[in-house]
Amino acid sequence: MRNMRKMMLLASAGAGTLALLAPMAALAQEAGKVEEVVVTASRVERQGYVAPSPTTVLGQKDVELRAPSSVVALVNEVPSFRPSNTSISRPAFQGSASVAVDLRGLGNRRTLTLVDKQRFTPAAANGVADLNLLPTNMVDRVEVVTGGASAAYGSDAVSGVVNFITKKKISGINGEISGGVAQAGDDGKFHAALSTGGSFLNDKLHVAVGAEYYQEGIVNDIYARSWGRKETATVIYPGTVASRPAGQPARLVVDHVRTTNQSTFGGVIINSAVGGASNIGGIATNGTAINQALFGATNTAVQFGTGGTILPYNLGQAFGTSSIGGGNYGETGGRLLSLSPEQHRGSMLANFMYEVTPDITANLQVNYAKSDTYFNTASRRDFNTVSASANPAVTPTDFMFIRADNAFLPTAVSSVMAQRGIGAFYMGRVGFDLGMAHADQYNEMKRVTLSVDGKLNWKGNWKWNLAADVGQVFYNQNWKNETVESRWQKSYDAVKNAAGQIVCRVNQVTVTDAACVPFNAFGYNSAANIEAVRGYVEGVLVQQDTYNQQALEANISGEPFSTWAGPVSVAAGLGYRNDSIKQTSDPISQATDFDNQNPKAFSGSYNTKEFYAETVLPLAKDMPFIKQWDLNGAVRRTEYSTSGGVTTWKVGSTLQVNDEVRFRGTLSQDIRAPNLIELFGSQQAVGSVNNPYTNINSGTIQNFTVGNPSLKPEVAKTSTAGIVLEPKFLPRFRTSIDFWHVNIDGAIASYTAQKITDSCRIEADSGKPGFFCGQLINNGQYNNSLVIFGLRTLPFNLVKQTAEGIDFEAYYSHPVPFDGNLNFRFFATYLHDLTLYDVTSSTQYAGTVAFVFNGLGGAPHWQWTLNTDYSRGPATISLQTRFVGAANIDPALIGPDNPNYSPTLANSVNVNRIGNQWYFNLSGTYNIRDNGKTRLQAFAVVNNLFDHNPPWELGTGAGTNGQFYDTLGRTYQAGIRFKF
Repeated sequence: MRNMRKMMLLASAGAGTLALLAPMAALAQEAGKVEEVVVTASRVERQGYVAPSPTTVLGQKDVELRAPSSVVALVNEVPSFRPSNTSISRPAFQGSASVAVDLRGLGNRRTLTLVDKQRFTPAAANGVADLNLLPTNMVDRVEVVTGGASAAYGSDAVSGVVNFITKKKISGINGEISGGVAQAGDDGKFHAALSTGGSFLNDKLHVAVGAEYYQEGIVNDIYARSWGRKETATVIYPGTVASRPAGQPARLVVDHVRTTNQSTFGGVIINSAVGGASNIGGIATNGTAINQALFGATNTAVQFGTGGTILPYNLGQAFGTSSIGGGNYGETGGRLLSLSPEQHRGSMLANFMYEVTPDITANLQVNYAKSDTYFNTASRRDFNTVSASANPAVTPTDFMFIRADNAFLPTAVSSVMAQRGIGAFYMGRVGFDLGMAHADQYNEMKRVTLSVDGKLNWKGNWKWNLAADVGQVFYNQNWKNETVESRWQKSYDAVKNAAGQIVCRVNQVTVTDAACVPFNAFGYNSAANIEAVRGYVEGVLVQQDTYNQQALEANISGEPFSTWAGPVSVAAGLGYRNDSIKQTSDPISQATDFDNQNPKAFSGSYNTKEFYAETVLPLAKDMPFIKQWDLNGAVRRTEYSTSGGVTTWKVGSTLQVNDEVRFRGTLSQDIRAPNLIELFGSQQAVGSVNNPYTNINSGTIQNFTVGNPSLKPEVAKTSTAGIVLEPKFLPRFRTSIDFWHVNIDGAIASYTAQKITDSCRIEADSGKPGFFCGQLINNGQYNNSLVIFGLRTLPFNLVKQTAEGIDFEAYYSHPVPFDGNLNFRFFATYLHDLTLYDVTSSTQYAGTVAFVFNGLGGAPHWQWTLNTDYSRGPATISLQTRFVGAANIDPALIGPDNPNYSPTLANSVNVNRIGNQWYFNLSGTYNIRDNGKTRLQAFAVVNNLFDHNPPWELGTGAGTNGQFYDTLGRTYQAGIRFKF
């Protein structure tokens, strides 16, 4: 039944593609064949051979028409890729200097990146390459090989391979200068590129050198866009179904949502109506008493305005720590966090080819690049649940713990506290007057590849290759103005000493911290000594990673004999690779004393020894219904110093029925070995979870993650089956349809913080707190009094992942009157399955747009891109249509569109569906001068032509999912290209 379903799915999808392209057929006239770039997608290089693995090629025309900001931006326009790691695909406060590719949505760690068939040096301990370090103007074409390719190319090629082929021969000087800006007036861009080369020494030496510089300005927070100013978010009813209004679901997606306790820069006293504050020692109720005494209102709290003035604070409609319409507009969690970071990058790549003898050629490639990313991250925010201690005498790490004798406390408040015997209260505050925290992240690459290619004068077209690759990427991360937690708690706890001087409490009697500077926290910019306070409480977080990779490879290929159906081709090779990482961090991070993240020092390495062999065996040719039938097989044995040996293999076949029809298919076993951070890493970050007993957010908690040296490689089984059509009745038309299925066993992953928390309740309710509760740092009270302080996690070979879908690609070209030409290129992906299984459950991500930071997320069932360009004379105009299909927002929730919906469900929500989204990008080029030797070309690009706003989406912290939806709105770019 499953195979029948696949066949029906394939047939119906193919019919849909042909139906879509049928109107193009009416334009068909007799002409020559469609131009095709021959790509082997294999280690075997044989004239006329086409490998069974589906392959997409993006060339110079694509680069010129779209003028992408990076090679990743071009690749991500193919729907089979999920742009999971780009500059705007996720909130900028989770930004990274690196950009990478993610084929099939299985994670960028499972897509192997090559440059000229050699591994590109990873930019981080997770083994992912940063493609910002590859100059766009030196890329000749991009080959995307879908389906497992580990047997041919090694570990990490689970979902496929992206191979960037660089330019080897350049004549003259080529250049480009362009600039751009967003409709909103921000996101300014500048791009300059130059390449040159030539032939020397009687055409024996070929030199091609290219360099580019790219700069993009910062885009401020979500309030810089109209969709962000709506403040759309999700609120959660605390408690059980009985505690919420009849007919109301557990969650509401609404506008004007603010986080109650952080919607002021001057501070707000937390009272019991706010919710979310653990009522340790009854302190949370003290805010209610102060509010009643000052304002007598039931839906307000006390906030501190400029200069410490006392003002009522509207709580709005409260939902735990969130509210609808409460607080102050424009002061939410998304405030001040960069929507898109500032970028600067420069890169250079040089290729030198020298003909040593007519049969031996030496190739040297040198790559140097630096990519710098700068963005605003969260300023000091004290607004979450108290979670530091069950002892009220200990200062909480989230809410500020204000005692009655605080020297800066306004008289109106201190008098009420004295009258009512109130000793302390909790206060929420956004510390913007302390300055924004600024992140500066960059990668610097140094890479040299030397290879020698030769021919052997043996019968059978024998070739050999020796290659050595040495690469280093240095990653540096500086987060300035990060709050040092221990100093902060001492600074705002200000009192008067015996001499009447305002000092930190720790220095009231005996000076125990001479550097401590007392801070007036009551009101925005109330502290006259703010610069001194910043100097004391803030530090610079520093993380530095040095990744080194050395690789040696030897290959040989040839055709030892022939059968009646053609030559038998073989290829074989040996390889050795050593990868190592060393991470250092600052002393404050080592002590886990920054309020946000605290990177730890670690180091590790592993080496890989491998052997592979591949063959192409012709089975038949020139028979009825068989023009050519080939069998392709490959096997690779890999020995990892950390996890032992593993064997990968691939079997594939191509059947060329005639000039119009070709069938192809593959079966393979592929692997992804654990990377260095999964093996040896040590990380600490902050996050939050929903308390499963109270349904209230935990507030900021620490999440400690360490490596697991016992990890084994993931093992994936991949199958593909497809057809390629070039019908004679429709000249210049070509289409391919490929079904694919991936099953990964022992996938390396960590349980999410929420999964650990929810599973702990299941354990505890059964009376046996065990594995999951052991990963929680809590107070041990598994009931409504549970307080969660943090988590400990590590990666396991614990899950299974499956993915299944169909890819479509079609090309059609047609001449039109007046010497013009009309071209269509169509890419589409139907994602049928994307499931993550863990020990107890599974989650289906296909058909959702769930955002999971640094993990498996969702993708709509349908995505497609249609590139239409018209050329006439010196001008070309192109319209790109991009379709993102309707999808659910969160697979864990149930909305009214689901037949199983009921508002009484704990996971019910009023909106969990996003409709179809359409984007249109217009571009064009005009050759001012082009005589073959010289060219001057003007070009322009308008992205998001109709300024389409993104839909709201759960879970990203930036209001929407930038993986699929444009967050910047309409942008413009224009420039000049030249050649002489």
